[in-house]
Amino acid sequence: MMTGRPVAASVTESVEVTTAADANPSGTIHGGVLLQLVDRVGSIAGMRHSEGRCTTAAVERVVFHTASHVGDILTVRAQVVDVGRTSMAVVVTIDAERVEDRQLRRIVTGYLRLVAVDEAGRPRPVPDVVPETDEEREAQAAARARRDPR
Repeated sequence: MMTGRPVAASVTESVEVTTAADANPSGTIHGGVLLQLVDRVGSIAGMRHSEGRCTTAAVERVVFHTASHVGDILTVRAQVVDVGRTSMAVVVTIDAERVEDRQLRRIVTGYLRLVAVDEAGRPRPVPDVVPETDEEREAQAAARARRDPR
């Protein structure tokens, strides 16, 4: 029988620096680059929680709050906030830091639905997630409200 795992067990963080290769002609970072970070770091959080492979089933919502520019330091943070039988709701945030003045700003919030899969690619059960703080309980309630009624 599977036991629950705390949200903290899935927390994944990555730090990146943006380069000219990530930017459009106006010097802001392409949304697709940011989406790739959301998916990659979110998937790692899902793998940590489910202790195995997972795949992205849905991008429930992505909010681009403000632009990021070449040279920004990005901190990408993901965590599993709710689970179904085989699926996981993951929240991913990206904060940008301007290195010159250390100004930090939230640039992206993403909500993913991942499915844990076995070696044959079939869905497999995942352990429950156990929120331990008020913030984690609020994130779980919000994920349940977003859940597709399928």
